[in-house]
Amino acid sequence: FSSKLKFQTQHRTLSVEKKKKKPKTHKSKQKEKKIAKMQFFFSLAIFAIIFVVCSYVLFYADSRRYPWIRSLQVFLFDTFPDMLRKTIRKIFGETVAVNIEKALLYVFCQSNPFIQVFYVMLAGGGFYIYWTVGFKLFFPGLYLSTIHIYTGTAIMMICYASFLLASFTDPGTITSSNYKDYIRKYPYDGIIFEPKKECTTCKFDKPARSKHCSLCKRCIGKMDHHCIWINNCVGERNYRWFVMFLGTHSVICSYGAIVGVLAFAGYIDENRIWE
Repeated sequence: FSSKLKFQTQHRTLSVEKKKKKPKTHKSKQKEKKIAKMQFFFSLAIFAIIFVVCSYVLFYADSRRYPWIRSLQVFLFDTFPDMLRKTIRKIFGETVAVNIEKALLYVFCQSNPFIQVFYVMLAGGGFYIYWTVGFKLFFPGLYLSTIHIYTGTAIMMICYASFLLASFTDPGTITSSNYKDYIRKYPYDGIIFEPKKECTTCKFDKPARSKHCSLCKRCIGKMDHHCIWINNCVGERNYRWFVMFLGTHSVICSYGAIVGVLAFAGYIDENRIWE
């Protein structure tokens, strides 16, 4: 009798709780879905803002105006590498530490193709994933049509072309046989560029707007800088290709970010992941 009474009591309690729990209406489900979407895109926006702010603080902010930025930069680029170097010496010994430093100096401070290979792996691998996975899952999608298959591919091909042109076009090498042509082409201004200044390495008069590259071991006409991404100097003859390289990659990054957000949003809505 007691067990029967206990069962009836439990049954009544459950029935009362079921009555209290009202089923979710269509409006409440839609509201929850919108909130979940907003949280997702809000998280993406916060991540992008944090990334941009940190990049600006570390690489572009005026450290003379803000001492705490200078302290942070000193820690990240001076103190922390020294701590890491000392730790490696203690754990692996002096020989291993010296070899690691030599390898890093070769990769980042000497002319070599490693960063070019890294770019090819990065850009090529990303495009391979876009081609094999993105086409199957997201195109066509709820918010994207198949036109993005062709536009994205076309922009990426232009990126590759600009990379090859900037990398393998002679930037304007000055030699003992053509330095007089550069002198006639770029007159001295008497302020920054003065005549009769000899390149101590190449042993001829330096034309105006030229500079000797310590990485390429040559003088470059209308020299801008040496870029490790293309393993080449940026100068008179490949400057336009380098600007094209920067512009097309800015376009593909912006375009890819927008298409990526729309692709994931469409995939989420189609598969009702938030429900």
